[in-house]
Amino acid sequence: ATVGKPLPLNKLSDIVRKEIAMSGWTEALTMSLCSHDESFKLLRREDKGDEAVLLTKPQSMENQMCRTLLLPGLLKTIRENKKHPNPIKVFEVSDVVFKVPGLECGAKNQRHACALYSSDEARFEVIQGLLDALMQSLNVAHKRERLGYRLVAAENPTYLPGRAANVVYTDEAGVALVLGSIGIIHPEVLAGFELKNPISSFEINIEPFL
Repeated sequence: ATVGKPLPLNKLSDIVRKEIAMSGWTEALTMSLCSHDESFKLLRREDKGDEAVLLTKPQSMENQMCRTLLLPGLLKTIRENKKHPNPIKVFEVSDVVFKVPGLECGAKNQRHACALYSSDEARFEVIQGLLDALMQSLNVAHKRERLGYRLVAAENPTYLPGRAANVVYTDEAGVALVLGSIGIIHPEVLAGFELKNPISSFEINIEPFL
């Protein structure tokens, strides 16, 4: 008889979930479909047409496209739980979808991990500390150049100017990959999701750690 075992990606995802949950964060499961505005306009992002998989006949405005980020769903989760005492610490480890014209199906899934911290202060050091703990659990050292990961200052319209960075991982082959971003959410983004308290967050692709 054939005995099943977890796929490597799902096993990695469980490791990531366990580490973040043990750090005191609450897991959320959000919808895989979202509105176009939630993914772009409300995040102050431009749709260049090469990323989002749009539905031909969406059932509603909230189901126009496959999500390319976990961030909008978690912002909505915080919005619906505003009465919860501060701080609110939520995370999700799930798939996003990107358009890839060269593939037969025209798109691919990518496993992301995203975490948000909401309180009276943004407390960037808290979200950075969580990222560091997660990387340590994956045996990825925090280094400036060689094998490991580092934060590289970057301008990202979703975050406050000067309060954003790319999360860069250098693998064993010496190839530097941008896994995602970390920063303090821009006030205009907060307003778009009807939020008032400052929020810091990170979102990264975890597949390079397979």
